[in-house]
Amino acid sequence: ANKEIPVFYSPATNNILIEEKKYNDKFYFLVSANRWEKNNLRAIIAIDRLISHGLISDIKVRITGLSSPNDIRYKIRNLECFDFIGYVDETELAQLYHDAYCLIYPSLNEGFGYPPIEAMKYGVPVIASPFTSISEICEGSVLYTNPLSIEEIMSRILMMETDDIHNKYSVLSISQYEKIR
Repeated sequence: ANKEIPVFYSPATNNILIEEKKYNDKFYFLVSANRWEKNNLRAIIAIDRLISHGLISDIKVRITGLSSPNDIRYKIRNLECFDFIGYVDETELAQLYHDAYCLIYPSLNEGFGYPPIEAMKYGVPVIASPFTSISEICEGSVLYTNPLSIEEIMSRILMMETDDIHNKYSVLSISQYEKIR
């Protein structure tokens, strides 16, 4: 009755460890934009609004899974700030995680929550949805946001722009990655 049940997490998706930066600019990173349940459009709109209002500047947004913004172009005012990369191999994906300023992961439906863990491996702070398994995997090491609220996503991005908060979640992310690993 009082026995503990051991829980074993899924293994990491890749064992690639990147040490050198390829991307030296500051960028937010979004993954799997070709899947509606990853909810990247709300994050894109949030970032675009922040840029339009002059609340953030000198940033890029790199987005995998969607090679062209054609389907959402009408929703973006600052298209020059967004790089739609499409599919990338595991090495390039690891490089993007490594070099990102922050991963934004407002997923509406999740299995295990690999993208936050992959970003945290490199000390990259994460803004994530608390839905499904993400809060179990990430615990208190990420900045949570309501994925249905563009305004709340905007708020969390502005919080992450603060050096103290960014540094705090960078340190927490490495610790959580080590715990899960």
